[in-house]
Amino acid sequence: LIDPNPYQKRIASNREKVVSIAFSIASDKMLQTPTGRWVGKRFQSAIGHTRTESYRLNAQIQASLVNGKNYPKDDVITPEHIEAVKAAIDNGRDFQTMPWVVEELTDEQMYRYATIENNQREDLSPIEKMEEMKGWVEFGYNSKQIAALYPGMSDATVRGLLSFDKLPQEAKDALHEGKISQGTA
Repeated sequence: LIDPNPYQKRIASNREKVVSIAFSIASDKMLQTPTGRWVGKRFQSAIGHTRTESYRLNAQIQASLVNGKNYPKDDVITPEHIEAVKAAIDNGRDFQTMPWVVEELTDEQMYRYATIENNQREDLSPIEKMEEMKGWVEFGYNSKQIAALYPGMSDATVRGLLSFDKLPQEAKDALHEGKISQGTA
């Protein structure tokens, strides 16, 4: 019943980071509760996408412990992680139900949360940044207003990122994958 933020522009998640945060949650509890909103009968995560994936991983490990089934197959899940989930369960924690902060959020607030989370915690590719800038344009912002949202970013940088949208898909893919530089694009 939990959907990701529909305005999330991050293209790929980092599996090692998900597993690392899952281990931290199992060992030390979740230090920051994710926030979201109800849309009909479904819940949309505003922030906390990686924490949600991490919590789900711990829930899978918990289910496998309870049902005696195999753990999720993953090269980065360690025996220490499994033991941390066991210890958390023994201490009364349950990963089948995740805590949330529920707020009434507008689409623009959802977008703002997604962009803040991405820019504070992730290295976005130039194409992911372009997609983010396009989203602000869709909310009626111009390049100068967008630049004001990002400390140290100029109006010219925003326009440059937006110009990547005119590139052929092959060039966008190469730029996203780091095969070519922004200057080459």
